Amino acid sequence: MENRQLRPVYDALDIGDMKRALTECNRLLRRNPNHSSAKQGLTLTFRTLGMPKEEIEVYQAALKHDPGSERLNRNIFMAAARNHLYPTQYQAALQLSKQHKTDEYSWWVIASLLLQAKFPENTSQSSNQLQLTLAERMAEKALVDGRLQNTEQLRIYLEVLDLQGKHEKMLEIMTGSGGLSERIANDADLVTQRIELYIKNNDLKGAVAAATHSLEDCDNWIDYKHYIEATVLALKTETQQQAKVDAVNGILADIQRWGTVRGRNRNAALARVELALRLAAAGETAILESALGSLSKQMWAYVNEFQYKAICYADILSYFVAHVNMASTDNERLATIDAHRALLTPLLANAKDSASKSDSEAQAWVNYEKLSYLLQALSHESSAQQWTTSVVDMLKFGLDSDASAETWPACSDMVLLSAQRLIRSAFVAFPDDSEKRQSVVFKALAVLEAGIKQNKNPYHLKLYALRLYLYLSSYERAKAIHGLLNVKNIQHDTLGYMINGHGMALGCFMPDLELCYDGITFYDRGQSTIPREFETIYEKGTYSNLTDFIEFQDNLINSMQRVCTHRLALRGEVFEHGDLTELLSLWEEAHIEPLEKAPEMLKAMHDNRDTRVFPLLTPVDMPDANLEMLTRPLPLPQQDWVRANSLIPQIMHYIAMDDAVTLEIKTAELETILASDPQSLSPQDLVLNTGVCQLARLYIRASTSKDDFADQLNLVIATITESLPGDIDSTSSAENLGKLATALLRDLATSTELFSYALVVKYALASHLHSAAARNVAQALTALRKSALKQVYALRSWVDKNASEAVDECWMSPDEEFLADVTDFMCERRKSVVAVTTKQCVSGWLRSVKNMIGHWERRS
Repeated sequence: MENRQLRPVYDALDIGDMKRALTECNRLLRRNPNHSSAKQGLTLTFRTLGMPKEEIEVYQAALKHDPGSERLNRNIFMAAARNHLYPTQYQAALQLSKQHKTDEYSWWVIASLLLQAKFPENTSQSSNQLQLTLAERMAEKALVDGRLQNTEQLRIYLEVLDLQGKHEKMLEIMTGSGGLSERIANDADLVTQRIELYIKNNDLKGAVAAATHSLEDCDNWIDYKHYIEATVLALKTETQQQAKVDAVNGILADIQRWGTVRGRNRNAALARVELALRLAAAGETAILESALGSLSKQMWAYVNEFQYKAICYADILSYFVAHVNMASTDNERLATIDAHRALLTPLLANAKDSASKSDSEAQAWVNYEKLSYLLQALSHESSAQQWTTSVVDMLKFGLDSDASAETWPACSDMVLLSAQRLIRSAFVAFPDDSEKRQSVVFKALAVLEAGIKQNKNPYHLKLYALRLYLYLSSYERAKAIHGLLNVKNIQHDTLGYMINGHGMALGCFMPDLELCYDGITFYDRGQSTIPREFETIYEKGTYSNLTDFIEFQDNLINSMQRVCTHRLALRGEVFEHGDLTELLSLWEEAHIEPLEKAPEMLKAMHDNRDTRVFPLLTPVDMPDANLEMLTRPLPLPQQDWVRANSLIPQIMHYIAMDDAVTLEIKTAELETILASDPQSLSPQDLVLNTGVCQLARLYIRASTSKDDFADQLNLVIATITESLPGDIDSTSSAENLGKLATALLRDLATSTELFSYALVVKYALASHLHSAAARNVAQALTALRKSALKQVYALRSWVDKNASEAVDECWMSPDEEFLADVTDFMCERRKSVVAVTTKQCVSGWLRSVKNMIGHWERRS
């Protein structure tokens, strides 16, 4: 009987219809308030719907009938922990601790107090301090009573002290004796933290001793850095020059001894470079020269010893940048670069001659080519010819050599280096001519496609190719590459940022919306799996994962990718319905909330991804040579951009809800942003946001009947019309091709989106009984639709008939001298790849246009 009663609940849960499941549970409970299975289904539904307060209320109501239930209190604690309701979590933990008096629940209380203080919500500083003090007392008592028995509990205690700045007490605990000391000694992270605490407490001798003891046993690079930092800081207190020399010689002797241990030579060699850099930065030039020679000498000694390892460049990159940036004048900076280049040139030539002997020899060539690129970037090389000098030789090795037939890893590296140099040359040669840049970017794309075809799984080539296809507004191949990527190779947020960022800029009607859905799938999967991790953390006492998971979940919820991608998907779902009959209800049910903490989210957008994927062989603080910056078709978003885009769904929501008061407030807020700094928005975003404001004003006028709204309607129609593609002149194929890749499709996406928002206004007016206004708006939009379809059809016809020929004529022509050799190489030896890449670009553009035609045709 009960199973039959629950069948509607199960059916709703199976298809993911949580609202229906909730309704069915409530229906059963109205008939039978003690229906236990329905209660269980109710909590499950609330949990799946993301309604933790309602879930907790169910458990709290049950507690009234069974006040001492450990199970119910644990359920309340876990529900609060999953959703970061720290006060509720603390109260449940406290209740469990009072009733059952176990160490597990005591530490749940301490962890809850720590989280309350660390992530406060509308609480005063004194309240936070009180929570930390209470947590500290409980943890200290546990330590004294011998109940602090593992490093997970110790980490909680240390974090409580760290938030209060009690570094001396932290160090005292970590240097104590007993079983806990043994556990600390076997935990590399805690050993490193102890060394850092010595430095924070200015106990440099203690730091040196602790680091030395650690390095005697294990090869931990961060301990090398702390060891060198502490010893160089200690030199400042020495007054005798000989004492300083002896100290540095002692460091070198230790490093040399550790380096003789098998497998530790690389860190030891890099430690000598680190020591040289620290001495140079501290102004200890005389000691540096007597002990090590010079920073440059140590850097090149390291490069020459480990030139055959792929990690060599990643290890040494920051030291080259630091050495160049230490120069006080431009002349000194150039002199430093020239000195490095003089050492590099013969080594590069020799490595190039030996590259065909073995994969390790080829890797040496790769590393030297990377260093050559880095020096050019550091010197701000402005000659496009210089950027492409070695490209053909690298392509011959990467694509046409015996090594390439055997798919040596160095070969795909050479292809990537070639593409990077071509990209760089495009922006050097044509800084203000976006249309001419397209031809060079297309050549880089063809190079990457050739490498993808040649090698087995070159995910780094696919990443760069995906980026360039998006840059050229060709989404079909971008989606295909995205589908082939092994996302285990890179962080999910890297893909989310790269793809969703373009999705935000290009509008929800572009084919790349499907890519955005992939991002949402990951985020929603994270949203469903991470809460279970919190239960595991508390059940197993693995508290060190708490902050990591909280921050990660916070990024999933609040990061730019999550919020804006959700906005895109929401809009996409709204406008997928051909008849628009469910339009208003979808907007009314939308989860609309303003973006808060915009600066933090903007920071998270840049930090919450693997920045090692995109730098163009240069650090992220060198934007002029960074692929992320070079190939972004629109300005990097500023805070205003974040706020503006968050207001669009809110404004449309209040139109659907006929809330003129709130609509006026939100519209005024968006208008203020647009007036304050329009340059912070891309051209398309500026038009989109301006059009949304005009639509809001149109609805306010038309719904209140206070003023004639004809002029406002004409303004909206003009804004949408201006973003439509103009007349296509078949004789100017070069100009049309450049605009197609840089502006036409993005502008068309903006006008398509605005048109659909205008339909929201029309249906809202009709729904809220403003029939006369709705008819006038409908007549204007019908005329606009007919006109727009003619223009979009003309664009599709031009792409279908002329785009392929225009690519061959304008993008593969060897007009630029610095590209002639590369163009000849690709056309002669990789003609099929060029043809396929052309076809992929054109089909991507054509599909984009057809996609938007479909949207206009379905809107009546």
